[in-house]
Amino acid sequence: MLESLPPATVISVNRGAYRHVGLLTELCPGQARKVISLNPGLAGSQLVEEFVSTFARNQEVTVEGLSGTLPWWQVLARARSGAHPAYSWTQFNCEHFVRFAHQLPAASPQVRAWGAIAATVLFVAFQGKVAA
Repeated sequence: MLESLPPATVISVNRGAYRHVGLLTELCPGQARKVISLNPGLAGSQLVEEFVSTFARNQEVTVEGLSGTLPWWQVLARARSGAHPAYSWTQFNCEHFVRFAHQLPAASPQVRAWGAIAATVLFVAFQGKVAA
């Protein structure tokens, strides 16, 4: 299935507490498909280009369907350029990275969701203290 998807398609895998996203690369005859993603454990541009199987770590791959108006080769060139900010869980994570590559506004739905959960927990905890 992934072989039929165009390059620069955004895919994701479940990592437990979060979903990790990356970009499919161009097809290379005789090779398995690869993914470009942001890896905070690396120095420099923090990019990793790896086989989908390595990226997936035995988890199901989901097609996210995010796309901008740039042609795929420009998206992959932006991704590979290293011209993005350094990794930050809240300011520039893997979701920000794929949006950067597609030249879309920076956003991370997962960070927003975690922020909403944290705010709810704090609100409930504060309400419990006020009621006591």
